[in-house]
Amino acid sequence: MIIGGGVIGGVVAHALLDAGIPPTAILMSTRSPRRQSELAARGVAVFFDNALVASRAHVLLVAVLPCQMAELARTLRPPAHAVVLSLAGAVPLAKVRSLFGAP
Repeated sequence: MIIGGGVIGGVVAHALLDAGIPPTAILMSTRSPRRQSELAARGVAVFFDNALVASRAHVLLVAVLPCQMAELARTLRPPAHAVVLSLAGAVPLAKVRSLFGAP
């Protein structure tokens, strides 16, 4: 599951598909209409609903701008078993752990 369909989130989604991951295994939340149409054409379920995507995640890739990370973390809680991976390079791991309440 991917939250954020900008450059990084889009590249990751396409790379997963190109690597043979079935489109039904990928769920993305993005506000980019272009990314929505690109990935929907490849069979990916694309939403503008971060909470929905996070609630279904076993592995959640967060590819939002660093300035959006705190607000995102306040608005959703992935399942306790989910692994949250931040692709926002400017946000230190300790900050991501703190924001998402992860050990």
